[in-house]
Amino acid sequence: PECKHDSDMKMDDAMNLRRKIPMTATERTRLWRRRLKADPVRYEAYKRKERERRRNERMKMLNFFIDKSINSENYSPYLSTST
Repeated sequence: PECKHDSDMKMDDAMNLRRKIPMTATERTRLWRRRLKADPVRYEAYKRKERERRRNERMKMLNFFIDKSINSENYSPYLSTST
């Protein structure tokens, strides 16, 4: 009933306990990704959040440039939507 990478993970954890050496960031990321992919629901949620985050980043950049153009010296009243 147990899939391979779960037992792998248990072994990794046991080894880390035995070594008493902190995991490197890479190991942590690898374990985290493996656990995430093992759980389809959480994986879908994560992908959705990532897409959202990337879109927000893009919007932030766009808005930043738009703001810069509006706040620049040659601000044109015709650009304004409020008037």
